[in-house]
Amino acid sequence: MHKTLFFILLLLSGCSKWPSDFDVLKPTESTHINVSVKGELDNPGTFVLPVYSIVSDLLARLELREDSDTGRINGNIVLKDGDLLIIEKKSDLKKVSINTALAAELTTLPGIGPAMAERIIQYRSEFGLFQKIEDLMKVKGIKERIFGKIQDYISL
Repeated sequence: MHKTLFFILLLLSGCSKWPSDFDVLKPTESTHINVSVKGELDNPGTFVLPVYSIVSDLLARLELREDSDTGRINGNIVLKDGDLLIIEKKSDLKKVSINTALAAELTTLPGIGPAMAERIIQYRSEFGLFQKIEDLMKVKGIKERIFGKIQDYISL
C-alpha cells in the first residue's frame, strides 16, 4: 500500500506543469512569407519577405528587364504567403492586372462596374493575389459570361 501511494505521489510531482505552460500548445507565428514571381525578369523564383510586405518591397528585389511592364502594378498591395506575381512584357495591348489594378482601371473592363471592381479588390485583400485569371470567377457575381467578355483584356 505504501509503495502504491509513493508511486502515485511520484507521478503527480512529475506532472506539476499546467497545459498552458507547455510550449507545444502555444501557436507559432511566422515572421516571413514566400511569394513567387514569374515573367519578364532576370531572377524569377520564390522570394522570402517579412510579413506585411507590400508589392513595392518585392519589386525592389527584382532584376527587371527593359521590356518588363510594371507601370500598372499597384505597389501598395499587402502580400500574403503563397502569392504569385507575374511581370508581363510591354506590349501594344495593355491588359488590366486583376492582381494589382485599382478600381478605376478595373471599371474599364467590359461588364465591370464600380461595385464589381470593389468586390475584386476586396476578394484579393481577403484571399491574396489571384493565381490564374480563371480564379476571378471566385468573386461573387463573376461567372463564365462576364469572364468570357474580359479574359482577353486581363492579366495577373
